Amino acid sequence: MYAAAEALVFDALSRPEMQEFFKRTTHLPLTITRNENDMTPPSALVRFAGGVFYPGSAGGTAMFSVTFLLPYFEHDDIGSCLVVADMVTAALGSIKKRAGMAQEVQIGSLEPPKDGDPAWALTVTVALAF
Repeated sequence: MYAAAEALVFDALSRPEMQEFFKRTTHLPLTITRNENDMTPPSALVRFAGGVFYPGSAGGTAMFSVTFLLPYFEHDDIGSCLVVADMVTAALGSIKKRAGMAQEVQIGSLEPPKDGDPAWALTVTVALAF
């Protein structure tokens, strides 16, 4: 259940339009990982954020947190970050597979780079019903 739901999150983030956007704007592919040590912008860290199982219905909910590290874009950093937020919301919100269906996609925050840090941080949470 939870592994299948996580696979749906990875599939949604791996869509060609996402990769094309990053290759066009940063000249780099988007790396999607579970390992924090593999994060080099642009990247997305997917973490299991909790779940609920309903024994009477054999269904439940799986929640995942996705943290994006977004590099400086060639033009209009905040605008490009918001485009990423739009694409991620649409991609995760469109999950409608037998193994899970998106119930909610929430944008948590968009943090500008701090001193010495070359990346924006975007946090997204998705809840999938299965």
